[in-house]
Amino acid sequence: MRVCDNCGHIDPQYWRQNRWVSNVDYSRYEDVLKDYPFLVDMRPGETRSDKYNYYYRGKKQRAFIYRWPKFLGPEYYPKTRHLFERHVPRAPPSKEQKFLVAAPSQEASA
Repeated sequence: MRVCDNCGHIDPQYWRQNRWVSNVDYSRYEDVLKDYPFLVDMRPGETRSDKYNYYYRGKKQRAFIYRWPKFLGPEYYPKTRHLFERHVPRAPPSKEQKFLVAAPSQEASA
């Protein structure tokens, strides 16, 4: 939960801090609609803004809205989130590789 130093505004409890990307908060789409009615018709992958923050609705995770401060720019989260994703798709093993092979040991080559 964040508190503004200047005015003392306290964010609602449904905003949670993103653990992988600093300065980004996220919340469930349904929770945000109560206090932010201008986000009702937001499509997945779209970015909108208000006076202080940018808001982004996830493409794959459509249930979440992400927000970050305006001074970071409109493309801060959409352009950097791929650097912090935990599950990176990897190519399947080649057809020639049937078993996992350990690296040759030092004793075998001596």
